[in-house]
Amino acid sequence: MRAHHGWGIVGNVARILTTELDAWIDMDSFETPEIFFEIQRRGRVHADEMVRVFNCGLGMVVALDASCADAAISIASANGVRAMKVGSVKSGIGEVVLS
Repeated sequence: MRAHHGWGIVGNVARILTTELDAWIDMDSFETPEIFFEIQRRGRVHADEMVRVFNCGLGMVVALDASCADAAISIASANGVRAMKVGSVKSGIGEVVLS
């Protein structure tokens, strides 16, 4: 699904893109805390709106060259920061694509 710019995952990641790049985020690559599902249920919020408004458990996104990813994850982990690869950047038009 292609998402529009806003805040949350979509808007925050979109701010680091150029108009020639798309960010592809694998929504299964990180765990969404139950509180976000509760907000969605109680507020009757559509999934598209959830990722436009909330981070859904993804606290920070760092974009860097793929050749540096494993080292960056290791350094973060060694310093007590949970880190994982959540997607990739590809040629595109400046959009965030959630899969």
